[in-house]
Amino acid sequence: MRVAGSAILVAAVVLCLRTAAVPVLADGDRPISLIALPPEAGETAHESVVLSAQIESDEGPVGGLSVNFYIVTTVFGERLMKVGEALSDASGTVSVVYRPTWTGDHTVVAHFDGASGYAAAETSFHFDAQVAESAFEPADFGLNPIRRVLPFAVGMAVLVVWASLGFALVNTAMGIRSAARAAPVPSPVQASTYPVFIPPPPVAQDQTARRLAMVVALLVVVAGVPLIWFTLNVSDRGHETGVVADGLIPGDHHTEPVAGQPLPATLVRSVQTVKFDENGQPTSGSVPIPADLAITAGRVRILDSTGGRIVTVAPDGELIPIQQGRGVDGTSLKGSPAMSSLGERLFVVSARGDRIVVVDESGLIEGSIVPSLPAGQNPVAVTGIALSDTGRIWLSDAANHRVLLLNGRGEFELVIGEGVASSSDQGFDTPTGLAVDEDGNLYVSDTGNRVVKKYSSLGILLQVIGEGRLETPQGVTVNAAGRIFVSDTAARQVSVFAPDGSHLGSITDPNLEEPHIVRTDGDDLYVLDSLAGMLVFRVLEAQVSVP
Repeated sequence: MRVAGSAILVAAVVLCLRTAAVPVLADGDRPISLIALPPEAGETAHESVVLSAQIESDEGPVGGLSVNFYIVTTVFGERLMKVGEALSDASGTVSVVYRPTWTGDHTVVAHFDGASGYAAAETSFHFDAQVAESAFEPADFGLNPIRRVLPFAVGMAVLVVWASLGFALVNTAMGIRSAARAAPVPSPVQASTYPVFIPPPPVAQDQTARRLAMVVALLVVVAGVPLIWFTLNVSDRGHETGVVADGLIPGDHHTEPVAGQPLPATLVRSVQTVKFDENGQPTSGSVPIPADLAITAGRVRILDSTGGRIVTVAPDGELIPIQQGRGVDGTSLKGSPAMSSLGERLFVVSARGDRIVVVDESGLIEGSIVPSLPAGQNPVAVTGIALSDTGRIWLSDAANHRVLLLNGRGEFELVIGEGVASSSDQGFDTPTGLAVDEDGNLYVSDTGNRVVKKYSSLGILLQVIGEGRLETPQGVTVNAAGRIFVSDTAARQVSVFAPDGSHLGSITDPNLEEPHIVRTDGDDLYVLDSLAGMLVFRVLEAQVSVP
């Protein structure tokens, strides 16, 4: 009876979670909506699928809230299996990476427990997984050393058998021939009283036969041993390592990242951007959602999208607000997703992407640029901004899978992208971080396609970087020597590439949890981590060389 009651209870819970739930309000809780963002059909053809949802209140997107993602599984009965937990960003979007272990229909449940004065909420959606990875990792065969030697031993045994058979065959043939040449022995009836001369056995001929047989056997062994060695050596190399070109095995069309060698990098500074009080809530001086980072004249600025402000990181690690108000036209930085710099000015994208707020070195809002953006299939969702030395503005629109170029006045000049997710040279699948080098070339983190694409200032594709090396590229930056640094959020590392695109290695550190922004200043690499705060690594050019 108890088992039946438990089964009914689990079924009821799962049935409730499969539908978009209506938040249950407690005293003082504000209503909140959790909107499902199911993956597109093309996104489910990879071995990893990005599960996303968006949190919105009456005031707009809400960042800094933790959402749990579950998959409804039928193993040992229908139940919920947790696959990840993440914080919502400035646009209210929260995502986790999930690797399906079976193909076909999947039911995803996103659940917000309720916190920071918001009521609990949940939603669900379906997607059809086209690729699945095994739930079990095959272990090494315990007799591998013996198995490697066994074919050679068996081959040698076969050669010995062949040589023995050849020796016996030649020896037999020569013996029969020698016997045929010998004089016949007279029968008793024909026996004569006179002495009969019987020739001696052909000893010389027997010795020649034996020598010939030994030569044949030796030739079989000498010819067979190199053949067996060559076969085993080539097949073993091809099976275990293959012919690798930049981490890709010929004939293998999977794009799973290949681990690279660690780069020598020293962690020289760590700044915790969020601190909690005794009640577990972020303190007033914290930056719960560090959205972006810029370095102007040696000063480190962090964009606090939740608080709608910009803070400076003092030498002692203290976060000092320099801008936390509104402009003369009512412009606010609350919910801003991205920021870039030109000289000592900061250019901050508004939450809706309809304005680019210009902030001077003291933190005052000088004004704003209203971009003229072409219409897309979805509302614009800016995830990255970069400026060239001439003041031209690049924006990445993740919702419409495109990158836009504006002049200094915000007038539209150029678009790269097909408007939908694409893996073509001029297409993107969720572009995010942007960077511009000293020559005006543009670097785009094509997150969905797991690469970084380099374009000329005219939008011509020059290079595809990181194929087979990246999992979820987010931020990208280029230093004065042309080294390309890419933050890989899922891999918890920063991958480094040479100007020609060759992989130099990866910067890994136990403190890295969700690195999403990278910037360089001389030999220092600044990494903005959604959970760990700001980390500064010292990467000397003399220690970074092409392998």
